[in-house]
Amino acid sequence: MRNVGLEQPVFGANHIKGGVVAENGGNWVGQAKFKLWFYSGGAIEFGQAMMQAGQLGKFSLKMTSSIV
Repeated sequence: MRNVGLEQPVFGANHIKGGVVAENGGNWVGQAKFKLWFYSGGAIEFGQAMMQAGQLGKFSLKMTSSIV
């Protein structure tokens, strides 16, 4: 994930936006942008969980690389 950010506009729903880039050896090539709107709250909690999942994915990748 790259350029991930939380925006909290005065008028409008909170949203998370960012981009993703394909990993080597995956079944997808390229990059994509995303934007998720949260009309009833939960943007901060979801953003924290998403960043934690990304960190766990990096840790898992390092662990499996060292095993091989």
